[in-house]
Amino acid sequence: MNRATATIFFIGVMIGAAVFGVLSDRFGRKSMLLVAYLSSITFGLASIAVLGKATSEASVTTAYLYTTELYPTVVRQNGMGYTAVMARLGVSIAPLIALLEDVWKLLPELIFCTMAIISGLVACLLPETKNVRLPETIEDIEQSGSRSNSRRDATLKPLTSGGDESGG
Repeated sequence: MNRATATIFFIGVMIGAAVFGVLSDRFGRKSMLLVAYLSSITFGLASIAVLGKATSEASVTTAYLYTTELYPTVVRQNGMGYTAVMARLGVSIAPLIALLEDVWKLLPELIFCTMAIISGLVACLLPETKNVRLPETIEDIEQSGSRSNSRRDATLKPLTSGGDESGG
């Protein structure tokens, strides 16, 4: 990689980390993570190198920030270690996926975009952590999960019940 390309990619990294760091504090981690995933797909397919790299770096930075807030304090260090291992695994597999260009020119892009879409969909299932007290113990997470389930159950009405007004 020549110096100009390296400089352009570094500018993208700086823009992505700085801009999305501030935006995630303002709008929340979950929404900015989704925006970063979708933007990296869009700019990556459009071959706009600086914006693609910026949003790609923004998604990684936001994901690491978000991940630290999801793990409870008692397992945060182990959880981040596991996350780092999975990230390194992805980094080591990525060049091999790029070799699939010999099979079909668009196959690597299709695989990378599909993974970004799947990651975005899975991120939709995660709770928002902006202005929320971080969990200290595993019980804190279990309690917050049961509260959200009971809230969800309270808003859902059963279609039929033993003693409903319809007389059935």
